[in-house]
Amino acid sequence: MRRLLLALAALSAVPALAAAQQGSEGRGQMSTNAPFAFEGPPAPAVFDTIVGLTTAQKPKYAALHKAYMSESRAARDSVRALRAKMRATMSSGGGREGARALMAPMRDQATALTGRYEEFEGELGFLLDAGQTAKFEAWKEKERTRLMSERQRQRSVR
Repeated sequence: MRRLLLALAALSAVPALAAAQQGSEGRGQMSTNAPFAFEGPPAPAVFDTIVGLTTAQKPKYAALHKAYMSESRAARDSVRALRAKMRATMSSGGGREGARALMAPMRDQATALTGRYEEFEGELGFLLDAGQTAKFEAWKEKERTRLMSERQRQRSVR
């Protein structure tokens, strides 16, 4: 009997542990890298001003940037088109229910796109030194804050 109670207690804890391991992304939240996945990483010249690339690093970053932008173009365009279609559906009287049908395909593409961006950042880890990585992380945080403020401003205008 005691073993049965322990087994039941252990089984009831599994969903809570799984949810905790998923973090905020598992509850419908986008990754913190989402804006960069959709817009792409900074252009090589901009990235150089952010982190201070060495002469040897510049062509390597340019190649990584070009590869990400070309490989992700179709997915980024598709997500943009689905977003526009969702907004059009909602503003034309289709409401949330009409837009909700577009959510699943957009979410799947956005998840794949964010995964690809995270691979891009993993590749950057081999290119940048610790100081450059810290500069890039600080820039991303400022950029996220700016984008959030911009979105809030746009929502308040609607």
